Amino acid sequence: QQQLASKGADLPLSSMAATASNMDLESQLADAQVEALSLKTEQAKLHERLKHLKQRCDRLSEEKLDLNTSLVLSEEERLDVSRALIDMQIENNQVKDRAETKAQADANMVVEEWERRTYAQVQVCSADTTTQR
Repeated sequence: QQQLASKGADLPLSSMAATASNMDLESQLADAQVEALSLKTEQAKLHERLKHLKQRCDRLSEEKLDLNTSLVLSEEERLDVSRALIDMQIENNQVKDRAETKAQADANMVVEEWERRTYAQVQVCSADTTTQR
């Protein structure tokens, strides 16, 4: 610029304007190149961030699939356990019913035997009473 300024005294006015315009254009070009480089750097960072986010999304999708699979398996196991518990409760109720039925039958037999013996004793006592008269 100093050289241009010193030459500027020797150059006509239109040449000086052209030189200043040329310098202004070079300055704008340099600014545009710096901005382009900055935008490329930012684009690279954004591309890297996008890549990272896609990988994270893929990992999360895989984890979700694994969790859903585990959930389905645990639900199936829970249903199997519930089914087994219900089957055991049904069997337990059947055993209780059979035991109650047998206990009632045994109690009826005891009562019938007692009634039979009591009736027999009454018959013996009646026969003895009629014989004594």
